[in-house]
Amino acid sequence: MIQRTEKPVVHKLLRACVCLAMLLATLLAGCAQGSAIGKRLRLPSSLKRLAGLDSPLPDPPEVVEPRRPRLLQHAGRPLVPPPPGRQSNERGLSQSQDPADGTIPTELDFWSALRLGGASSLLIELSRQQVELAQQASIEAQALWYPSLRMGLGYSRHDGHLQNAPGDVFQAGRNSFFLGGGAGLGSAALPGGSAGPPRMTVNLSLAEARFAPAIADHMLEASIAEQSSVLNDVLLDIAIAYIDVLQARGRRVNAAQSHRDVSQLLELAQLFAREGKGAEAEVNRAEVELAEMKIELEQSERLITVRSALLAQKLHLPPETILVPKEEKLRPMKVVEDGQERQLLIAHGLAQRPELARQQHLTEAEEDKLTQEQWRPWLPNLQVGASGGTFAGGRSSSFANQGGRGDLEVLAIWEWRNLGVVDHTRQAQQRTRIRQQRTYESLLRDQVATEITVALADVESYRR
Repeated sequence: MIQRTEKPVVHKLLRACVCLAMLLATLLAGCAQGSAIGKRLRLPSSLKRLAGLDSPLPDPPEVVEPRRPRLLQHAGRPLVPPPPGRQSNERGLSQSQDPADGTIPTELDFWSALRLGGASSLLIELSRQQVELAQQASIEAQALWYPSLRMGLGYSRHDGHLQNAPGDVFQAGRNSFFLGGGAGLGSAALPGGSAGPPRMTVNLSLAEARFAPAIADHMLEASIAEQSSVLNDVLLDIAIAYIDVLQARGRRVNAAQSHRDVSQLLELAQLFAREGKGAEAEVNRAEVELAEMKIELEQSERLITVRSALLAQKLHLPPETILVPKEEKLRPMKVVEDGQERQLLIAHGLAQRPELARQQHLTEAEEDKLTQEQWRPWLPNLQVGASGGTFAGGRSSSFANQGGRGDLEVLAIWEWRNLGVVDHTRQAQQRTRIRQQRTYESLLRDQVATEITVALADVESYRR
């Protein structure tokens, strides 16, 4: 249905346009399950759920009481977006100038390393930015049924032959000018043809307006779960890198002690050889062992530099930073209670792992896309546009009869693409994607169960 009205009084037409826009907004709001952009904007940002920089990990007590299984035995989580202007010297770090080579050794403990990594890791920053993109995409999807306001001007001129409805050709010259604005749904403008100036009409798919917000919400939740997964991976990598640095420094201590012991042994062997109480072969054997201990000492020094640089990279610190653990040795931490059943731990892991939560949201998003494709042939594409302003025109280059003008166009179009074949194949493709996502979820569940089983076996073996 197409209606066009031209009245000198524009405000009546604009009032009708506003009523029509309100009616469409009400209908579409019901189709969208009552979700409005204002609701999304009033909700606390998903980033505010994440602990800030002022939510530190507490220092572990001397005796850690066993609780229910957790990733780490602490109350908070260092999932923090780094605030602007964050200082590089975090809490728990202390620096002192090394007079030998000018380097600045930085002391930190295990929990300070985790806190610093949660605040400054570039991988966590990238995942946080992905969450922001998904959040903005969700807001954009919920605003699809909001009309857009436009204003502008148009000029048209014709000189030469024209043909009228009966078929007569005649010479004519004319021009017209339009200044005004309007409201419409969507973003694609369509021309108004020879009947007047360009209309501000647009195209909106009700299938997109109905299901796109739900799909975008699932993608947002998947991004949040992925951020938690990235956090867990980053903290695990930092913990392993910190232990590697601690191990390298312990290896250097052992190598230095062995070097001193072998040096004393060489002195004794040389003394006995000079007095004729020892063989020269013992001296040679001690010299070879001393050379091996010197190589081991140099290797331990190199290993400290390499592992310290790797830990500095994970903490987003300069590679020349020398990291010195405060602990002489890492105290054992009891993460889970003794005697936990393997099936209980596996069930807890399957319920808590963010990788599985992300995969579940991706599967739900694909299911919503299938529902969208099933409804697409039965929900129309709307072309709704309205404009109002001043219009003037006349013969040749003259402008006359200037006055108000209003136009309204409403179209509802149903489409079965390629006799419905494309609609059928799109639905079949979505069913295949759903099966793929469910297969990925099964693979993840098997992987999580295997990781928990192997980790539990390792812990029980170490405790024995």
